[in-house]
Amino acid sequence: MPIALRFYAIEQRVQNERQKILDQLDAAYRNNDSKTYAERYKEMEKFNIKYSLVFPEYEITQDNIVEAFDTRAQQRAQSWNGVTLSEKNAVAANEILKPSRKTIVERVKKTQGQ
Repeated sequence: MPIALRFYAIEQRVQNERQKILDQLDAAYRNNDSKTYAERYKEMEKFNIKYSLVFPEYEITQDNIVEAFDTRAQQRAQSWNGVTLSEKNAVAANEILKPSRKTIVERVKKTQGQ
């Protein structure tokens, strides 16, 4: 394998590990799971020690954590049925997800005895 490809593979693995840690910190925070959060925070510290000299731009800082949490909260707020809506996909999402909306309305009517 050429050295450039090996480098990119290593860099991608570091990025994936970084993203996984941020995802797990976010999930633990949202679930109010302080034990898991503390465990993931320790993983983050180990990650920073392991990669800070070679890939300092991938170090996870407190600002990164806050920014990641804010970004995920915004994405959740802009999603509907697990789909992140945007101006580009809103029309298509409406057409595709419309049947599920009808099903939900029908279920609500049944449970309310209408």
